[in-house]
Amino acid sequence: MTPLVSFIVLSYNYAHFIGKTIESILSQTIDNFEVIIIDDNSRDNSLDIIRAYHDRRIRLIVNETNLGGAGSFNKALMHSRGDFIANVDADDWIEPAKTEKQLGLAYNRSADIVGTWVNWVDPSGQPHPNRLALEALSNRDVDYNVPETWVVQNSLCRSSTLVRRSFHESHGLMDPELIRAPDFELWLRAVSAGQRIEIIKEKLTNYRLHSGGVTFADPVGTYLEIAFIFKRHMIPLVDSLSDQKSKGSIFNWFMLAPQALELTQRQRYRVFGYLAGCVGFDSYRDFREWVLLEGSASEHRAAEEVGRNIVSVLRYGPALGSLSELKDYLPKVVAAREWWHQNSDRWEAAFHEVQQERDALATQLRHAQAKLQTSIMSTDGVNDRALKTRFQALLRRLQ
Repeated sequence: MTPLVSFIVLSYNYAHFIGKTIESILSQTIDNFEVIIIDDNSRDNSLDIIRAYHDRRIRLIVNETNLGGAGSFNKALMHSRGDFIANVDADDWIEPAKTEKQLGLAYNRSADIVGTWVNWVDPSGQPHPNRLALEALSNRDVDYNVPETWVVQNSLCRSSTLVRRSFHESHGLMDPELIRAPDFELWLRAVSAGQRIEIIKEKLTNYRLHSGGVTFADPVGTYLEIAFIFKRHMIPLVDSLSDQKSKGSIFNWFMLAPQALELTQRQRYRVFGYLAGCVGFDSYRDFREWVLLEGSASEHRAAEEVGRNIVSVLRYGPALGSLSELKDYLPKVVAAREWWHQNSDRWEAAFHEVQQERDALATQLRHAQAKLQTSIMSTDGVNDRALKTRFQALLRRLQ
């Protein structure tokens, strides 16, 4: 039987994580699926752990040489058979009902890509200490089908996604030259092509943030990859929509991004000249080499001049003030979130303690009322009206 869903697990030196990933897939509430694990020439004992699973739905592909994440995904996709593709990285894991809920939304909303909100965890799988700030960036209640949602932020976690095979058949595979942001490029390609993206607003994906991940390891590479994919997809899209606000936000981001400080001034000018259309590249590798090349060819000089003018406008316009405010404001927001989180548990515990004390006092009061009522009844044979009246007044006060 042809599987409905193909899970693609990208594995590279994650022996201490991949078991949990596999278990989470095998625990899904649907059973019509296959699991394609592609090991990208790992040097640890990942293969031993993978081969210990004897489930007929699991297929293992071992790369003889390291292909990288995008290249490995493309190879696995060519071996898959499902109508839907779910990518779960070997250091992440998913909740049991995730795929079933995503399929329902994909069918009901005719969505090509369905993601979920993310639960951020540390290397040990425990809640990440900065999870509240991270969730504010990833778990957004926004429309993922409009350009402004993506300027400049990728809050669609790859391990959370379910993608129709027909999307890849119509719009291609991942760009194997991209190391840091191949999924970001794929999502922007979908948005620019008018493909439907939906999000389940539940934390059904567990994303492990650790030093071994590639996402944050190379700030220059990340910055240049984002520049390349925005020039390829997002800038043409906002131009076609005459969305000057989003276009201005794009240039502002490239001006303010901390990664830009890793480049020389002339290299930053070249990036802005490239974004403004002074030069074009079909290959990310060619674009990167052009930006980082020492010296200054004629195309460099033209791009640098345009870039210098753009940076001058941004530097002495709202961008500089925004940067100063951002530096002051963001740490306060993060600190406030952490303070609230740390104290909320203490406040809740104190509240429950007060509730318990209140319940105990209420019980004591009921017992006192019952005893007093008994005392009043025992005065029926007593002719002391004043004493009886005093008992009845005290009972009314207790009530």
